[in-house]
Amino acid sequence: MSTFIPATTLAHSPGAIIVPTTLGVSSEAAYPFAALFADLLERPVRVVHVQDFAFGADPIAGLELGVRIAKRIEGVGHAIAELPSPYLAVGPRDVTVQIRGGFPAREVLDELKNDAVMAIVCLHGQVGERHFMLGSVAGKVIRAGHVPMLAVRAPMEARRIQNILMPLDFSELESGAFDDVLHLAKKTGATLHLQHAMDIRIPPVIQADHDLSVFAPPLAEKALLEDAEKQLLRYAEAAAKAHVEVTTAIVQAIEGIAAALEREITDRDPDLVVMAAHGRNGLSRLLLGSVTEAAIQLSTRPVLVLKPSKSVLELESVAS
Repeated sequence: MSTFIPATTLAHSPGAIIVPTTLGVSSEAAYPFAALFADLLERPVRVVHVQDFAFGADPIAGLELGVRIAKRIEGVGHAIAELPSPYLAVGPRDVTVQIRGGFPAREVLDELKNDAVMAIVCLHGQVGERHFMLGSVAGKVIRAGHVPMLAVRAPMEARRIQNILMPLDFSELESGAFDDVLHLAKKTGATLHLQHAMDIRIPPVIQADHDLSVFAPPLAEKALLEDAEKQLLRYAEAAAKAHVEVTTAIVQAIEGIAAALEREITDRDPDLVVMAAHGRNGLSRLLLGSVTEAAIQLSTRPVLVLKPSKSVLELESVAS
């Protein structure tokens, strides 16, 4: 069996779980997930609010607003510390709060460089809306952050993780996320559902002797199916070796990969969806991949995006 490429690991990385907040109602969906993963990973939580403190010539107004913000973010910290969770061992969680000034996306990304193990980012808007991935703070943080990102939105429920869905396209960088997924499955006792959506929309072949279009021979589809089965077996064997209960499925994506994944999430209703980011565009930024972005936009369940390890990214940068 081939060795899986390492990802930015949840299992052994030190550091805190970062929770950016606007202090508005729309950010509250992230708080129960912060409690859940704090207990699950046994890591502290750091709540971060970014505020522009430019108040012109009125320092009193600026001071009063700063005090109000400090009280509100302190209240968020206390709430996360005391939220119930199925994984809570003993006593309250270790939760600290921080206020930073400046541009929100830039400040949050800087905060992630300070001993962060993962970030929990709350998306605004309804399922299916694309605006948060096209320039919003949440989209920028999820794309550019170097640590695992959990994307959530209201009204997602932070429930005990018993079923994890991991869609696979069998890329090498994707395989690096598998150790983290196995760690989570073992830690929670969850069943791991591995799914591959096979795009069977084969381009038509134009017959030379008459003006008709016919689909490529079934042999091509059969070869793709056999290859997918072999690849899924590789992952399933690794899961079984780690004593993780696993199921596999190949879905025919007649309507496209993203739509097939949306249907699978709706039908299975997993407690967690795990996706992998797919490398870099030159030296500029991390790319999530179109299917991963679609999953974040369309999913009614939380999506954990795992990133390649720093060493893998450095190798990619040299090769590009």
